[in-house]
Amino acid sequence: LVTIGNYVFSKLFVFKNKRLEEITQQIVRWFDIQVCYLDEEAKNLHFSGDLNRFQDINSFINLFKECDEINIRFENNIIYIQSI
Repeated sequence: LVTIGNYVFSKLFVFKNKRLEEITQQIVRWFDIQVCYLDEEAKNLHFSGDLNRFQDINSFINLFKECDEINIRFENNIIYIQSI
């Protein structure tokens, strides 16, 4: 945890059985990027895990590339996601 003034921030985003759309909403806020879902099914896939907010965007992309449920790529500040 990091304390700044009266605020406490966690460097980890912990999620359990969250929809991919919810997870990527957090990533969008952290990195000021966009997400483009190439199909609606991908938004509703569920994942559990934790992400360190201070890693670079490629760490997140690589983590999800290991998943066998989606194809993911990052180009021109946009993450493209498609279910397999």
